[in-house]
Amino acid sequence: MTPDKASRESITIVDYGMGNLGSIQNMLKKIGVESLISADPHLISLSKKIILPGVGHFKKGMENIRAQVDLLQALNNVALGKQIPVLGICLGAQLVTSFSEEGDIEGFQPGQNASTQHPILKCLIWAGRRWRSHVRILW
Repeated sequence: MTPDKASRESITIVDYGMGNLGSIQNMLKKIGVESLISADPHLISLSKKIILPGVGHFKKGMENIRAQVDLLQALNNVALGKQIPVLGICLGAQLVTSFSEEGDIEGFQPGQNASTQHPILKCLIWAGRRWRSHVRILW
């Protein structure tokens, strides 16, 4: 499958240098879902669904995304402009919010908390002993 075709027909797992990308791709493959790992803003802009994984510190995650030319713009364009479903996992779920206590840096949505106000993003947040699911599902 070519990258352009894959990005139109599968889920794009965003590579910004801080995630367990292979594990996520393997789990998707196990359930029969095609996926593509990419940091290419063009391929991301063609995507129908996005997974933003992540392991690590909020500030470093945002720095990595901003360091890659046009990546933040592409992610905002698909989520806000095209209203493509985005699933943030772990650090990825934190990055779609406005800020974190883990560093003095803005997240994706300055002034907004994506888990309660954003109309597109699906965030799974551990709250005590139960999961809370907000907004729209990925599939």
